[in-house]
Amino acid sequence: MAHVTRVLVVEDDHAMRYAITRTFEKHGFDVDVAEGESDAIELGKVRQYCAVMVDLLLPAIDNGRRVIAEIGRAYPTVPLYVLTGADVKLSELSGHVRAVYRKPVDVDALAEIVQQSCLDHA
Repeated sequence: MAHVTRVLVVEDDHAMRYAITRTFEKHGFDVDVAEGESDAIELGKVRQYCAVMVDLLLPAIDNGRRVIAEIGRAYPTVPLYVLTGADVKLSELSGHVRAVYRKPVDVDALAEIVQQSCLDHA
């Protein structure tokens, strides 16, 4: 693949981070992980991603929303996917968010969706 196949996963739950990472690697992605806002924003400044998955409910208030805003501002064409246990509608989030997935997430299905999105983004 000549295009970018690196994704960023911003998730504070270890088990979820692990499941996403392993599954996305199985689908051929390079995966960077961030447990919180500051790591995610720093990685977003130095790496190029074809997609970003963000847990909306990171430990501090509105950190998921802040990550979405910061990455969306820096890379407006990179698709953002929100993972959440909350009842949140796509219309309530930044215009950079492509879709909202309610946990528990079918990680294989998500990987296939993101894979197609990354091919379209290339």
